[in-house]
Amino acid sequence: DFDTAVQALTDLTSSMEGYVQSSSIYGRAPQSWSDSGRTAYFTLRIPSARLNEFLAQTGELIDIYSQSSGSDNITMTYYDAQTRKENYEAQLQRLRELLSQAENLSDVLAIESEISRVQYEIESLTAQLKQYDNQVDYATVEIHLAELSSMERPQSQGPSLGERRSEEHTSELQSPGDLVCR
Repeated sequence: DFDTAVQALTDLTSSMEGYVQSSSIYGRAPQSWSDSGRTAYFTLRIPSARLNEFLAQTGELIDIYSQSSGSDNITMTYYDAQTRKENYEAQLQRLRELLSQAENLSDVLAIESEISRVQYEIESLTAQLKQYDNQVDYATVEIHLAELSSMERPQSQGPSLGERRSEEHTSELQSPGDLVCR
């Protein structure tokens, strides 16, 4: 059932040392065949090393009707941010040296203002690099879970309606004479 599937997905995410980045559940449990049921949307973050294991186990928990995957290559962006951070750190070191040599107040104020700006850039790039590290360490899995009414749920694995009707007609038609008599 829907509630069990929702709980199983969150439990599986935790067991894989992942986390739920966001989740939303809409609607209400179907009361009649015309009710559409509830819908849940999950954005899960799963350690990249365990992604295939997570996907396999998810397939055992719920019926998957559609699946797609993709990736973003952030290598150049990452190294660009890392290089800019290193350059700002070198610039900060030079500014501190200049500050220690400054002799008048206007130079001190100008250098301190520049130090503040450079420190802000370093902090911003550090946060950006941490975000990139998180992107690499964790895969993002988006799941759209829909509750089916009892009319939409797949029925038992027994014979289909066509197979049952065929069996009925076969048993009725034991010989050509039976057809004529009826």
